[in-house]
Amino acid sequence: MKTLLFCLLILSAASGDLLAQGAQGVLIKNKAKDIRDANNASQGVATPGAPAAGAVPAGPRGIDPVQQQNIDKLGEDLGLVKPGVSVPPEQKKTLQGDLTILAKSEPKPSLAALSKLTDDLAEALAAKPGAGKSQPQLAKALNVIVNSSKLTPGQVRMFLTNAQNALLDAGVPAAKLQTVADDLKAITTELQPNKPKPAP
Repeated sequence: MKTLLFCLLILSAASGDLLAQGAQGVLIKNKAKDIRDANNASQGVATPGAPAAGAVPAGPRGIDPVQQQNIDKLGEDLGLVKPGVSVPPEQKKTLQGDLTILAKSEPKPSLAALSKLTDDLAEALAAKPGAGKSQPQLAKALNVIVNSSKLTPGQVRMFLTNAQNALLDAGVPAAKLQTVADDLKAITTELQPNKPKPAP
């Protein structure tokens, strides 16, 4: 019996030592990880499983602030077109520049397509009877249309409709509206050569 108790006492002491060593091992391992992470951070290397320094966590993506400024500028410049007044060439050039800056994705609309759209859009807005307040909506729709290469035909149709509705709300006459709508469709067809064409 004494031998049995002696053996149990030795075993419990040994297991206590092993537990202490195991806990110490965990502490050493954690300390090593902390040192590694600190070294990586000082060198700008991302820690495995952690976001890189300065990285923005993944989440819903909004529109790029610079692109939003470009959209806002186009909206403002569209608002400067005076009803019943012929649009001067410099103003058309500004509008075309706005549209060119908006086109970010590849392929981009051709210069000829943007030039035709600019001329027809300026004439359409000048033909409206009064000042409209739909320029921001029109600018948003135009932004999507000139970057529509990766959109589905359904999405293209939706933004073509949005642009037409904005022109309609601005009081653009039907004939001029149709001309601009045709220009917009031509741009989307140019950007999506292998996709089905949007319905009229």
